Amino acid sequence: MPKKKAKSSKFAFKLLLVGEPEVGKTSLIKRYVDDFFKEGYQITLGVDFLSKTVDMKDPKTGEDRELTFQIWDVAGQSGFTNFRHLYLKKAHGVFLVFDLSRQDMTYEKLDRWREDIQEQSPGAKIIIIGNKEDIGKKVPAEKEEILKRFHAQDFFTTSAKTGSRVQEAFVQMGHLILGE
Repeated sequence: MPKKKAKSSKFAFKLLLVGEPEVGKTSLIKRYVDDFFKEGYQITLGVDFLSKTVDMKDPKTGEDRELTFQIWDVAGQSGFTNFRHLYLKKAHGVFLVFDLSRQDMTYEKLDRWREDIQEQSPGAKIIIIGNKEDIGKKVPAEKEEILKRFHAQDFFTTSAKTGSRVQEAFVQMGHLILGE
């Protein structure tokens, strides 16, 4: 007798990557979606949008689930501040991204981004990403302190260049949004 296949549920989630210019938001998305990295700074004008569909099993039931991540790359330049709030609305998950090699210019400014998210998407799950671990490894504080400061659910150091922990950060976001 053939084995029954578990039902498949489908979900779509809006994810945002926000942070100062040149922290690697676009590179993180390209690494996750296309497993691709390009050297050099790629400026995002306003917002960019990509999507990726992944299969995840429910850890409790074993049920197959199809998750579509609608991933929004929000420009960090101050010239886009006036309409940025339009893109921040109704996010399920947000990655607050800073550059491990330029913490003084990027980590300290995450508070402003966190305030914008709290205002526009108060229920969004938040993961802090310290990107560019391949060139700057020192973390600004203990994980617990970072999570508390930004009211975040998790923290990862990543490298879009090498791909280190990029996949894991997105998978964790899926689990957080699903309440796992």
